[in-house]
This record gives sequence, structure tokens and C-alpha cells, in this order.
Amino acid sequence: MQQMQRVFRSMAPMFDLSASYYAFDDINHTVVDALARVRREAPAARSVLDVGCGRGRLGGAIRKLGFGVTGIERHGDALQMARQRLDEVLAADLADEEAVAAALGGRRFDVMLFADVLEHVADPLRVLRRYRRFLAPGGRVVISLPNIASWDRRLALLVGRFDYADSGVMDRTHLRFFTFRTAQILVREAGLAVLAVDHAPGIVRPFLPLIKRFFAGSESGAAPDPEAILRSPAYRLYERWLLPAEYGVARLWRGLLAFRIVIVAAADASG
Repeated sequence: MQQMQRVFRSMAPMFDLSASYYAFDDINHTVVDALARVRREAPAARSVLDVGCGRGRLGGAIRKLGFGVTGIERHGDALQMARQRLDEVLAADLADEEAVAAALGGRRFDVMLFADVLEHVADPLRVLRRYRRFLAPGGRVVISLPNIASWDRRLALLVGRFDYADSGVMDRTHLRFFTFRTAQILVREAGLAVLAVDHAPGIVRPFLPLIKRFFAGSESGAAPDPEAILRSPAYRLYERWLLPAEYGVARLWRGLLAFRIVIVAAADASG
């Protein structure tokens, strides 16, 4: 066991997701695919409420599918970029129920999106229940959550490491942790029916800090470009060839090999 711990300590930088993570505009392909399916199955669905939209990178991709996207975000820097990418962005804390209700009034949306935000709130069940009022009849709720049971987290726990970082599964601002099972329990307890469960692979993801250091290394002292990795030939090669293979492999044991849990749900008529 001591030898294993020494090996893991030597690998620790690989699993430290703290370095400049928020300077990286991630693409949640699984959520985009989920919205594309909603668009095909319900062509009349037009509006999306992106709760905790961040810089609007994901919402911008969803707009290209033909949706109108309204975001909710409270961070000033993120707001500026999100307003360039989305149709509308409300400056509010997603957990401030009165402020959100006042801003939205009686509006309802065909899709409500919670992409990697519920793990940041103290009571995600309350948030889901309260936001149901903004869901249009027959609408869909799409939820993305990090998977605490991914292979790198299991390996870390095996050798006694439960270290927080600035981002990733162990983001120090995460207040709640989920597995595929507990994520579905959360959705059902909120009065929603689970329609589909998907995943984003987490086989390559733990190596992201090394990749970011490579891109940041030549520009030390300069403000990092959030989209530098995404524009790189290496990422485009990965996205075209390796990412599809990752999805297939992760599907064999997604509880171990998935980085994200993605759930599509609808209001439970029985509830």
C-alpha cells in the first residue's frame, strides 16, 4: 500500500484540476446531443432556460440547434461573454428564488438546463422543485452532474486522498456529490420522470491539467485564452477521432469511466 501511495503522489499533478480550469471553455457534447434529440422529437420546442449559464459556451452551441436561449448567471466576467453568445442573460443568483421569479415573471420554457450547477448549491432538490414552475407543459429538464465515482476519484480514495481543487469533480465549491444512482434519485424526488440517462466520458479527462499547462507554458504571465485548447489542431483531432471511441468505451462501465452524468427528464404526471 505504501508503494501504491508513493506512485499516486508522483501522479498527483495529473489529478490536480486546479490550474486555470475556469480559463477553459469546456464543451459538454452530451448535453448538446440531448438537446438535439429534444429538437428532433419535439420540433415545436423553441425556448431554453440555461440555469447557471457561465460564459455561455454551451448555450451558444444550443442556439445553433434552433433554440432561443435565456441564461441566468451572477458572475460579472461570465455575464459579459454570455450576453454575446445567448439571446438573453439575467443577472441573478440561481438560488435567489425571489429575484429569479421577479425576472422571469410568468414565463415558461420548453427546456430547462442545469449543466454542472446543482452540485454547487446547498439544496439541489429544492432548486429543482422550485424551478419546475418555469417548465412549459410537456417540457424537458436536462441535468448534467459530475460523477464522483469516476476511476480517478476511486483510485484517489483508495490511497486515502480526498483533496479539493479549484475545478473538476473535486471543485472546492461543490457542496453535493453524485453517482448515476443518486443523481436519478434526486431527479425523481423533485417530481420528475427520468426519460434518458447518458454520460460524458472521463478516461482522458484527468489528464487535462497537463494539457492546460502545455498551452499556458509558452505564455506565462499572460491572461489565458479560454478557447485556446478548443481551437488547437490537437483538440480537433481528439474531438473527431478519440472522443467517439471514448464514449463507446465508457459506455461499457459508465459508473467507472464517465466524468459526467447527463439526465433528460420530464414532469411526472403521477406526481
